[in-house]
Amino acid sequence: MHGLNSRIVKQRVLRRHYGIATSVAWNNERHPLERRWKDKLDGTWRVDVMRWYATKVFEHFMFLIDK
Repeated sequence: MHGLNSRIVKQRVLRRHYGIATSVAWNNERHPLERRWKDKLDGTWRVDVMRWYATKVFEHFMFLIDK
């Protein structure tokens, strides 16, 4: 029972990555030393990272979709 249209979208093909740039607390096991910077508000060492929410489809998969 899906109303008038019985086709429901369960997956989408993305052509771009979607995410936001943010800063997190620096961790010497995960982040390189040369990328860290000191936060002037609280004095902690931080590093800029991307938080990815969705990733795009790679080119070899796009060939199968375009057929």
